[in-house]
Amino acid sequence: MKPEIVNLPDRMILGIPHKGANEYKAIADAWLSLADRIEEIDDVKTDTEFYGVCEPLYQGEDRITYLAGVEVNKVNQVPPGMQAWFLTHKLYLAYPHDGPANTIGSSFQKIYHEILPEMNLYPTEDYDIEVYSEQFYASDEPVIMLYVPVMKQPMPDRNSEPYRRVRKKMIDEDTMVFGEESEQNDRNI
Repeated sequence: MKPEIVNLPDRMILGIPHKGANEYKAIADAWLSLADRIEEIDDVKTDTEFYGVCEPLYQGEDRITYLAGVEVNKVNQVPPGMQAWFLTHKLYLAYPHDGPANTIGSSFQKIYHEILPEMNLYPTEDYDIEVYSEQFYASDEPVIMLYVPVMKQPMPDRNSEPYRRVRKKMIDEDTMVFGEESEQNDRNI
């Protein structure tokens, strides 16, 4: 499969967050925790797809904000230690990563540094998405579908340094998502 442009519908992902070192083991621990606690999540949309959702990484950053989760139809309650992230961007570059999850970084490097420039596309500040489906779990040759949010025209103001500082402050204060640590926890969605 070649890289292609796709439109994705809005979705809600509920799961275990990881904020810290951008290391395979740390992210794998979030997935293990999700596997141990999957029964706590209500109204799961599908039992065959799992989502790794990541905020954009910037040159020189070594920390990651990541969510290992499942898509839900609605969020009635967020279990302690979990968070719900809402994916509302529409336009994505879809790209298949062939191989194990611990080598996924090489595909993201290729997308950002080769494919997007070749296709005259621009990344956004929205979440990157990894989809682990039956094609990943039930195959001798695993494939993880990667979705990178893109736009067809650059938006210089959106990718500005002030915007990144505000976004980083919000992440550090856990105000962008809701869950156990957030002030939004009392909302009924």
